[in-house]
Amino acid sequence: MTYCSPLFGKRRFIKRCPPFIGIDDFAFRKGHSYGTIICDLSTHKPVALLPERYPETISEWLKNHQNIQVVSRDGYQAFRKGIQNASQSILQVYDRWHFVRAIKKQIDACLTSILPSVITLEKEETDQQTFPHETKLQRRQKERA
Repeated sequence: MTYCSPLFGKRRFIKRCPPFIGIDDFAFRKGHSYGTIICDLSTHKPVALLPERYPETISEWLKNHQNIQVVSRDGYQAFRKGIQNASQSILQVYDRWHFVRAIKKQIDACLTSILPSVITLEKEETDQQTFPHETKLQRRQKERA
């Protein structure tokens, strides 16, 4: 049985751990102590809170819950090591938020290397003939175009 913390409402025991879980770290106190939260990916409800985020703690918890098939995680290396130590058969996937963030970084880096930092448009030489019926706004719009 896994105990869900009173941080998430009523105390309750979950008899069976779901096969698809998400794992992430959180701060008890920023910069000092971190824990690990494990959530059910189908219901988005917490399954367990672990007191720290060491690979040994994660692998021990996973070894006690043999029915887990897929773990969604971020890029934190301790999670990767802990899941590998627990079982080679568990499929590890990168969570959506971190996946999109990594893609954005790659696209930004690619565009930065291809495109110049400043793009200047050359002004075409045209007759700057102004008509008396044009307003200031119309002249500005024409110049910008």
